[in-house]
Amino acid sequence: MGGEDTGKMVAGRPAAVAYTADDYDVDAHVPAAAALERLRAGNRIYVKALDHERDLSPERIADLFENGQRPFACVIACADSRVVPEHIFMTGLGELFVIRVAGNIVGPIELASVVYACEHLHTRLVLVLGHTHCGVVDFLEGCD
Repeated sequence: MGGEDTGKMVAGRPAAVAYTADDYDVDAHVPAAAALERLRAGNRIYVKALDHERDLSPERIADLFENGQRPFACVIACADSRVVPEHIFMTGLGELFVIRVAGNIVGPIELASVVYACEHLHTRLVLVLGHTHCGVVDFLEGCD
């Protein structure tokens, strides 16, 4: 693995090296079935209320800014504050690419975010996460 030389030289060194997520990405290349199993395992921990250590340190945050995120799954979730994918799947910073929208209604902007996650971040699983007692769904069911 490694970046590909763009061919341009400055002071005897490559002017730019074209790096992709493939060059440093491990989690993003998790197959969809393995990503789904990771989500299920995390949810089992959540349901059992077992402890889970997450790295929320300034160093982890700096690493994400410097090296980018490497999510293993893309989750479309309701904007409802009671439904937090990172909590219910017991994941840490940079592990999920979460798109939150009221009622899980996927329009052009949300779809563009999914495409970004799959094409640029190389996630192989897109999960639509619904929940009970969704106010938006209840509201829309009452509209004619």
